[in-house]
Amino acid sequence: MGNEFEVNLDLLDDDASAWTGVGDDLAAMAATVAGLTLDMNAFTFLGRAAAEAHETVRAHTEALLTAGAEEARAAGSTLMDIYNAYKDDDEAARRRYATEWTFSG
Repeated sequence: MGNEFEVNLDLLDDDASAWTGVGDDLAAMAATVAGLTLDMNAFTFLGRAAAEAHETVRAHTEALLTAGAEEARAAGSTLMDIYNAYKDDDEAARRRYATEWTFSG
């Protein structure tokens, strides 16, 4: 009895959608950051080191956002796989026991 638990499929579905949405948002941000490249001449007043620093930070930020998008989408996908497994098992159990038990209520 101590190892039993209940799975709320509606909440699991909501969580999967939320994580997928986070991944989509992070991917959109990564695309925006990808477009923030500047020509080296934009930094003539600060020098080449400033231009290189800007590109380093921009590229790193884009990489982090892209990786975050992939991880969040993967979490959403995994949660949806779990949702489908529970849903399929629940429906299979109902079909299997439908002839053995009479449900009331």
